[in-house]
Amino acid sequence: MPDLAAFRKAAAQRPAGNRLSLHLYARDENRIRARIFAPLSGTWEDPATGSANAKLAALLVYR
Repeated sequence: MPDLAAFRKAAAQRPAGNRLSLHLYARDENRIRARIFAPLSGTWEDPATGSANAKLAALLVYR
């Protein structure tokens, strides 16, 4: 479970204020597991599928 106090502290340091999300991924050869955490917006954990990973896919193809 995300540390809500840490999210609040990090969000307070950003120009966007209380909006903060983290898109994390782990790569194991040809497989990727991704999650998005945005507890301040009501999304504690999301499997990061579909359009959420479009930019990640573009980044990995570019490299």
